[in-house]
Amino acid sequence: MAVQVWIGEKPEHPNERRAIVSLANGLDRLDGLYLILANFSVGGRNIDLVLIKQDAIFIVELKQCDGKIFGDVNGPWFVESANGERKRLNPGRKNPYNQVISYYYSLINFLNEHRGTFLSPQKATSVDFRTCKRLVVIAPTIQEGSQVETDWKVELKGLDELPAYLITERSSEINLSEEEMLAIPALLHCTRWSEVNSARVASHA
Repeated sequence: MAVQVWIGEKPEHPNERRAIVSLANGLDRLDGLYLILANFSVGGRNIDLVLIKQDAIFIVELKQCDGKIFGDVNGPWFVESANGERKRLNPGRKNPYNQVISYYYSLINFLNEHRGTFLSPQKATSVDFRTCKRLVVIAPTIQEGSQVETDWKVELKGLDELPAYLITERSSEINLSEEEMLAIPALLHCTRWSEVNSARVASHA
């Protein structure tokens, strides 16, 4: 199987589950192993999504949005419905850009602290997980007319664009074996999400 889904806790919202299944199906057509880690905690933060392949790690804030998106690095983000009504994303919390930045620091600190436990001594001195990528992903797609300004630290993608993006992107300094990849969800106390893995198999049958 080219894709494995691992979770800390089962996502509560059906939209989140659908997005993960959709992403897993999209990645299943690609060569090589892809790990999807969803809804787990590290460093006191609950992280939406992390995608791992041999030569890259992507830290993701996933947002389900049925409308145009408006926002920037520092201010609040809004979703505009078809009738023009705007609602704030994440009311009372950080905007998606700042959320994924906070996820990034929690995860890379954890991985750099623990790299000696799952990498060879030689690789543990050369790999630096600060090269992990940071993404805000809008599901199912970024609607035409959306206006979001980010900077070089965070990329914005639609869920529909993600598989093609993941093929081409690399994290410099990261080159993991399948065994090393699979050690990461174990360290983060994630378990295989058999419900999604079996649902994907059924959808392919």
